[in-house]
Amino acid sequence: TLFRSCVLWCSLNNRAVKDVMPEVTISDAVIKREHTLRYLGLMFDRSLSGKDHITRVVAKARKVLTTVKMLAYAKMPQRVLVILFQTLVISVVEYGRGLLTLLDTQLKRLGIIQNEGMRTMLGCTKDTSAEAMRYLLDFPTMRERHRIAQVIPKSNADP
Repeated sequence: TLFRSCVLWCSLNNRAVKDVMPEVTISDAVIKREHTLRYLGLMFDRSLSGKDHITRVVAKARKVLTTVKMLAYAKMPQRVLVILFQTLVISVVEYGRGLLTLLDTQLKRLGIIQNEGMRTMLGCTKDTSAEAMRYLLDFPTMRERHRIAQVIPKSNADP
């Protein structure tokens, strides 16, 4: 029987991630060890940081955002641009994100994508505040989107 399998040792302990892990065998066959694993469109790495996943998501979202920008340049109505942006870009950004623990730097990378999209839809310049654009479009921040995806209540300590 042919089957494709691999093993990924994960840990939130940075020292354990760097350690050599024992081989895993099934029926005396050694299972290949990977440093990243793609499963259902999500990229998992040994430290569960989500860094590789966010890199893939940003690249994919940028490609689709280019299409939205071209449609905005062609004078597509704003309401259509908003629907396309949410459907084609934000859906890519949000897929599976509730499963990941993301750092501020990763959320910032995703926020840049959202800010570019909002600028495109509203026809704003780079000096327009992201807060004002989010207010006009009723968009949450990437931190809020992530919190919603993880179903974590907002604490009073968050800015």
